[in-house]
Amino acid sequence: SNRDRRKISSDAYIWVNDVNALHAELKHRGAKIAGEPVMRPYKCYELEVDDLNGFRLVFSQDFSQA
Repeated sequence: SNRDRRKISSDAYIWVNDVNALHAELKHRGAKIAGEPVMRPYKCYELEVDDLNGFRLVFSQDFSQA
């Protein structure tokens, strides 16, 4: 797969306004979600998804000002 070949944690990092809403929508549509959304130490709430080509997409919501 692309992920194995590259040995990196993500292929794209995408800023969104509502990770929970996106997670619910993608789960409903049957997306390949790598895990539940998680708050990172750098104050970003992230959701990791594998696309149909095997690329890892990270959707992030910034909580650094919260």
